[in-house]
Amino acid sequence: MNKLVLASIISGLIGGIFWLIGDILIVGYDEYDIHDEKYFHIMDKNSGYTMFLEAKEKNLRYGAMCGQWSSPLLILAIYSVYHFMGRGIYAIIVSTFLLIGVCYSPLAHAVFYYTARISQMRYHLYKNGYSMEDKFLKNLDLGHKKMVYSSWLPAITFTGIAWVLFALGLFLVPSKLPKIFVLLNPTCLSVIIGLISKKKTKIRHLIRGATFNIATVIYSVSALIAYLNNPF
Repeated sequence: MNKLVLASIISGLIGGIFWLIGDILIVGYDEYDIHDEKYFHIMDKNSGYTMFLEAKEKNLRYGAMCGQWSSPLLILAIYSVYHFMGRGIYAIIVSTFLLIGVCYSPLAHAVFYYTARISQMRYHLYKNGYSMEDKFLKNLDLGHKKMVYSSWLPAITFTGIAWVLFALGLFLVPSKLPKIFVLLNPTCLSVIIGLISKKKTKIRHLIRGATFNIATVIYSVSALIAYLNNPF
């Protein structure tokens, strides 16, 4: 048994758990925790600034920091992916995409702290009679949205591509990892979990907020079991 590979898988599992906790703290809320239809009409309910209006600042802050503090664990986890993909050129390509995605992810995760805080600030100003058409507020919104998209989209794009390549690699390169990992990789699992979360339950908001990192934890546990049963 390669102890480095084992340590890498465990690092990914621990990192995934930290990110899962971070997701629950930062976005694991009922999206519309205050139902103010007049405000929703003014702001556009789907604008992003009508969500998480009662989220606690401490929860948001620790949720954001969980991602930053545990990112080195996810970087260490890439070694096991490199190993599973056969340690060749294809493995380097997959690992590179994954590394870029992991490097972008802490900012993409933390930006939702500011989304929530700006939402709360806007609602406070609205309740105190300030106009939501204020030019400064509109510029603040525009800059923030650019920040969200410029950090979040690259993170999910590179990470998503990496795991799709990982799934294809199970057929393209000599890998002893079971083919079931075509379904058990985080990208595919996220789609499955996303479909399940459409069903209305009391924990739906937790699942929707933490979809990818639930998938990451499931993948890491599955990879650990697979490797312990058949070290290679």
